[in-house]
Order: sequence, then C-alpha cells, then structure tokens
Amino acid sequence: MNLLRSRLLQFLPARAGLTGKYIEQLGSSVVLRVVSVGVTLLYIPLLLDFLNEEKYGIWITLLTIINWIRLFDIGLGNGLRNKLAEAIALNRKDEARRLVSTSYAILGLIFVSIMLIALPINFFINWNSVLKAVNIPPSELQTLTAITICFVLIGFIMQTVVVLYAADGNTVMGNVIQLVINLICLVLLWMAKTFATKGSLIVLGTILTGIPLIVYLIFSIYVFSGKYSYMRPSWSHVNLRQSGDLFKLSWQFFIIQITATILYASTPFVITRFYSPHEVTQYNIASTIFNFAITIIAMITAPVGPLVTQAIAKDDLAWVRNMLKRINKLAWLISLGCVVLVFVSPWIYKIWVGDRVSVPFMLSVVVCLYTITNIITNPYSVFLNSTGQVRILVILAPLTIILFWGGCYFYSWLLKDVISIPIALLTANLSGLYIMPKVLNRIINK
Repeated sequence: MNLLRSRLLQFLPARAGLTGKYIEQLGSSVVLRVVSVGVTLLYIPLLLDFLNEEKYGIWITLLTIINWIRLFDIGLGNGLRNKLAEAIALNRKDEARRLVSTSYAILGLIFVSIMLIALPINFFINWNSVLKAVNIPPSELQTLTAITICFVLIGFIMQTVVVLYAADGNTVMGNVIQLVINLICLVLLWMAKTFATKGSLIVLGTILTGIPLIVYLIFSIYVFSGKYSYMRPSWSHVNLRQSGDLFKLSWQFFIIQITATILYASTPFVITRFYSPHEVTQYNIASTIFNFAITIIAMITAPVGPLVTQAIAKDDLAWVRNMLKRINKLAWLISLGCVVLVFVSPWIYKIWVGDRVSVPFMLSVVVCLYTITNIITNPYSVFLNSTGQVRILVILAPLTIILFWGGCYFYSWLLKDVISIPIALLTANLSGLYIMPKVLNRIINK
C-alpha cells in the first residue's frame, strides 16, 4: 500500500496537502467501489428473478419519472457543495451553518409541498398507459407510485448529508452511505424473493425507496451530533437575503440538472415511449456493464472536485492544471478498456444474467461509444463545476437537448431500433466534448 501511495505521489501534482488528501480519498473509494461492483452484479439478477422482464422495465421507468422531481431542488445541492467548500477552506463556520440551514429549509419547503400536491394527483393518473403496463392491476401501480413518491421526496431532503461530506473533500462517506443502502436492499430483496409474493412491485418499491431514506436519516443524525455539529441546521440561521451567491450559482446548476435529466435520467422513459419496457431492460443491462467504466472515472474525479474548489479559493491554479492533465491520461486509458469490454460483453451477459435477457451486440457497441464520450468529458465537467464558472454549461444546455430529442426522432425513424436512443445520446455529447476543454483551459491558464 505504501508503494502504491508513493507511485501515485510521483504521478500526481506535488502538493502535499491537496494531493495527499486526494490519495486518501481515492484509496478508500477504490475499496468501496470494488465491493459496490460485487453488490451490483448480484443485485440485478436478483431483481430479474423477483420480477419478470416486463416488470423490471416498468420499475426502472417509474423510478426514472419520480426522479425527475429532483429537478425541483433548483440546483441547491450542487450550489451548496461549492459554496460550503469555500466556507470550509476559509474556516468560515458561521457562514457554513447559514448555508446548510438555508438549504435544508428551502429543500424541505419545496419537496414537502410537492409531495402534498403530487399524492392526490397521483390517483388520477393512468399509470398503465404511461408505463405501457399491460399485465399489472391499476391498483398495484397506484399504490406503488404513492409509496415511491413519499419515500423518494423525503429522501431528496435527507441525502443533503452526502453534500456536506463532499464539500469537506470527503467523497468516501458518500460511497459508504450508498454501499450500506445497497447491502441492506440486497439482503431484503433476497428475503422478499424467498418469503414474499414473487413479482410484487409494492414490496420492491418499499424496499428500494424506503431503505435509502432510513439510512440517510441515521447518517444525518450522526453527522450533526459529531464532526459537523457546527453546521447543524437551525431556524435562526436560515437567511435568504444573504444567500444571493448560493442562489445565483444554484440556478445555473439547475439548468445543467435539467439537461442531465433529459439526456440521461429520462432514457428509460424515452425508450419505453419509443419502443417498450422489454427494450428498457435490454438497455439497462448493457448500460450497467459499461457504467462500471463511468464509475471508475467518477471514482477518480469525485474526490478532486471539492479540492479544486479549495485550490481556486487559495489561488493555486498550478495544482489544478497538473491534476487535470494527469486525470485526462487516465480517462483515455479507461476508454481503451471500454473497447475491450465490447468484445467480451456477450460472455459477461451470459454469465451474469444467463437467458433471462438477450442483449444485441450492436447495442453494446453504441452504448460503448456513448460511454467513451462520457468518460472523456467527465474530468472537464467536474473541474468546470468545481470552479463555479458554469455559464458555458448553461449555454450548451438547449443545444444538447435539441440534439438529443432531434436525434431520438431521426434515428428511430431511420433505424427503427433501440440503438437509436444511445446514438442520440452520443450525438448530444459531442458539443460538450468539443467546447468544454477549450473553456476550462482558458479559466485555469489565466
């Protein structure tokens, strides 16, 4: 382990404080991610055994729709992370508590209000039509959506605890929390498969949305009773008037979140509307395999985000430039690994899900290409977000959305195949792949 740390110190920029902290976070993240990969590999076959292929696709699509509500946080999570990182770097404890208190108050007001509005409306929605669900009783879908709405919305408020850790440069705790959630859900899913009614979407929804809420709540109580007690939210520290910079930055992140949701988080819904839940399952299996590569680059870049914010606050642009250069080399190496993954993917699918789902080879190829564009742009996106100068991403948002939706219709008309959707995603990514490096280099080389 000491040898690996020594090699990393030679490869990364020579700044003992920031680089040392980055290596500590990265090392812990690697261990946690390896365990998470193992959990994920067990997770999906278990879901497919508990549900059938149609119900699995319906569940993924429904969760996608509910997660759209996340947009209503108006970018506060990302804005809080950046502003709180600055406050921590400059040891401004009163400002940190004000930022945290104000963010919790606004998020609580937004999501509790949405829940009170959404629950009555939910029972007037024909979910069978929306989800193209043919063989599921309407009453089951109505109950499922009500449970999911409640747990997910309250969970959005509680998961702010992850932002606090990230702002302090501790992205490992976010991975710990997610791993705890996944492990508990895995055990309960196994128990449900063994003892509960097979195929019950209500049981599944309660487990997969209720457990995250409980875990976030427990960690929130823990964190505000210990290390971050000085940030504990209180009504007396809620101050909207003095949070102008937070809101200004949050609104820009809000526009970026809308774009990301339309492009990435809505993909299962788009596939359902253009094709069927069956194709959602195929796409989800393929994207899960290649998402491991995205997980690797995210594991590398996530710890560096708050440190970039702190480095810029201290005017240490040399460290930022050198770190970007090193991470870009790793991104290209991971992209090469994706190409290899395409050719071995048929064997992986066979071992992993067996005959439960058949994934076309061309779908794997297109998802791979789309994944590579994500990997290459990821460092630039993370660094741009961390600088707080995200206006270019806001400007790119409408162009990206037009390219995606235009691509969905055009490629679906041309190809009449589910690969049309990842091709549209690939097309939409190209604008950012060209523009983001130019903008970031101009910011960090001034």
